[in-house]
Amino acid sequence: MPNIYVLQKEIQFTLVLYGAPGSGKTTTIKALHKLLKGSRKGDIVAIPVGAADRTLLLDFNPFVSKELNKFSVHLHVRALTGTMEDPATRKLILRGADGVVLVMDSQWSRMPDNASFYRSLCEHLTENGINPASVPVVLQVNKRDMPDIAPMDYFQFSYTQSPAPAALVPTIATQGYGVVDVLNTLTRLVIGQQMQNPTATAPTPQTPPPQ
Repeated sequence: MPNIYVLQKEIQFTLVLYGAPGSGKTTTIKALHKLLKGSRKGDIVAIPVGAADRTLLLDFNPFVSKELNKFSVHLHVRALTGTMEDPATRKLILRGADGVVLVMDSQWSRMPDNASFYRSLCEHLTENGINPASVPVVLQVNKRDMPDIAPMDYFQFSYTQSPAPAALVPTIATQGYGVVDVLNTLTRLVIGQQMQNPTATAPTPQTPPPQ
C-alpha cells in the first residue's frame, strides 16, 4: 500500500525491479538516472547485502497527478542486485511493493532463469500476504539487441496470463532504449490502481513525509 499524506497532498509509491542476476536491473537503474534530467531524480544509493549482493535505491522527486486529485506523487525505486541474491532478501525487498518491474533477458538460453524468477515473484508476493494478481507488473523484456532472442509474442503468450499478468515493454538497457517507457508504464498502472481503490482517500497519519 502506498503512503498517503493528506495534509501535504503527497502519495509515495514503492516500485521494485525484480529479476535474475544478469538480467539488467543495475543497468536499468543507471540508465534511468542518466536519462531523467534535472530535479526529477535523486542519487543512486547502494546498500551492501551479504558478501556479493546490494540493494540499489533511487528516488524520483514528486510530480503532480491530476488523476489523483492533484496529489504529488513520489516514487521510490529499489532493486536487489548481485551474483547471489539470497531468496530471503528477494522476498524482503518485495514487501510493501506497489508495483513491480520483472526484468527478463530476451535470450533463449535465459528462459529457464526467467521462468524461475517469475515463479519466485508470485511465491514471494503470496508469502508477503499480497495477491500476485493485485500488483501492477511490467515485464521489461531486456537485451533485445542480443543474438538468438525469443520473439515478443513468446513473452506475450507466456507471461500476460494469471497469476501475475504483466504489461510488456521491450528494452535495450545498455543503450537506454525503452527504460523510461518501463517506468512510465508502471507509474500509470499504480496510479490507475490507486484511483480504483475505494480506500485510497482513507485518513492516514498526518506527519510530514520523509525527505
